[in-house]
Amino acid sequence: MKTYPVLAALLALPLLAVPALAQSSQFALCVGGRYHNESSALVDEGIAYPFEEGDFSASLGVELRDAKAYWQFLVDAGRDLGTGTNAVDSVYTPQLNLLFRDGVYEGGVGVLKTYLDTEGDASGWSDLYYQFLLGLQFSLTSRVSLSIDAIYPFADWGAIGDFDTGDLEYGARLAIVF
Repeated sequence: MKTYPVLAALLALPLLAVPALAQSSQFALCVGGRYHNESSALVDEGIAYPFEEGDFSASLGVELRDAKAYWQFLVDAGRDLGTGTNAVDSVYTPQLNLLFRDGVYEGGVGVLKTYLDTEGDASGWSDLYYQFLLGLQFSLTSRVSLSIDAIYPFADWGAIGDFDTGDLEYGARLAIVF
């Protein structure tokens, strides 16, 4: 399957939301990146998660902001990730997050689904999985902010107590508010 139509569709989704966001108090466009780890919490649950320690993905998205909370729709994209049987040509991960803010602190939860593009028959969508985000958001100017988050991806709400700090991932986003 050609990855370019899939990539174009996934990257266009956040931009299609801009007219609806214009009716909100604020909306933002954001770009960022994410440092991945091999998540035992996902692998143990059978989620097709191709990332290994040190893999990186870039993101593009929109945020619908209110005074204390915001919805965030991001699409992460990565290329040539993983090794051996875990190797993939490209990965696209649309995600919907709900984040709450208090001063510079932010935290929330999100839902994700990853599309894997591989050489063989293993291409396709993963099952739904989730993530917790906890971090800091700094205002660089009145319209530009920088967020730095620790992210914990997981698949089973009942296994939250099995938290492993080795599964933490890290992300940063630059957002421009309109």
